[in-house]
Amino acid sequence: MPGDNKLELIIQVDAAGANASIKSVNKSLSGLEKEAVSSAKGASKGIDGMTLAMTKAVVAGNAIYDVAKRAFAALKDFTLGAIQTQDEMGKTAQKLGLTVKEFSELRHIAELSGIEVSQLSTGVGR
Repeated sequence: MPGDNKLELIIQVDAAGANASIKSVNKSLSGLEKEAVSSAKGASKGIDGMTLAMTKAVVAGNAIYDVAKRAFAALKDFTLGAIQTQDEMGKTAQKLGLTVKEFSELRHIAELSGIEVSQLSTGVGR
């Protein structure tokens, strides 16, 4: 057999050990899968919570904006009303030959007495 250059390789497989190893790997993968699903559910709940919080913040922001808008509108109406009242008092005082201060004092006295401003203007103008 001097010319035979053969190499023999003998492989022995422990089928039971291999099966046990495969089952162990499958069990580990199954555990990882469960953990991944649990983590994904937790992340989803966290994202849902953030979305809800952001929605509430937007609703609150809109409510604050609406209140501020109404407050500024009321302030504008009040200011314009005061300007209009001052203008009317100035014109009426000028027609009656009085200063605005004099007319304002007479107007206050008339209101306390239950007399309307139009009656006061008519009475003073005579």
